[in-house]
Amino acid sequence: MLTNRDSQCRALADLGKVIASAFAFEMKQAYMDVVMKDRDAWNFHERAAKGADMIADWLADGAGEDKEETAAADFARAFLGAGVVNQVAAYPFESVYTSPTRLVMQDAYEAVRQLYHKYGFVKSEDCDLHEDHIALEIQFLAHLSGRAAKLFEEGKEAEACDVLRLQKTFIETHIENWVSRFCDDIRACPVSPFYKGWSYILEGFVFTLKGAIEDMLQECPS
Repeated sequence: MLTNRDSQCRALADLGKVIASAFAFEMKQAYMDVVMKDRDAWNFHERAAKGADMIADWLADGAGEDKEETAAADFARAFLGAGVVNQVAAYPFESVYTSPTRLVMQDAYEAVRQLYHKYGFVKSEDCDLHEDHIALEIQFLAHLSGRAAKLFEEGKEAEACDVLRLQKTFIETHIENWVSRFCDDIRACPVSPFYKGWSYILEGFVFTLKGAIEDMLQECPS
């Protein structure tokens, strides 16, 4: 019997959008509280659960700290390199981790930009992130999960399975080749547990998404 793959893909799409937002912009306190309200929602992988625990514990620890202000400073420190002098930063671009020069807008940028165009993924008008930014790559995977969900719902199994194969290839080609190093760099940065926790959630999501895709592909016609 086939599993309810449309619902599974839709859930993965929703999860991906939330995780992408953590790396796309500085989080407001209200948003932090909403995302962490349901701790069970992050138990989809042990790494994600670990990261959520780190974040929730940090949020619960008052200590007279303005959490929103600290998170904003951490965002600038880790992802924008603000105030960095001979210290670790975690620049969230595939090109930085995969090009010999460690510069933005290299081969990975052009490759993913073409894929986005081919498969109908358009970043929002107010988004000024480069296409190989981790937030956009995760949003693209969420976009594909949503597309697969719709195709499964419409009974177009072969087309949906093609989308799953595309997702798997994208993860192997544009995620697994750099995201672990990116997450290691976040954890090496002198920042609060907030984004360190998100690094574990990101890794857990990648493992979970790829595993779910591989499981669903076993039900696909060869």
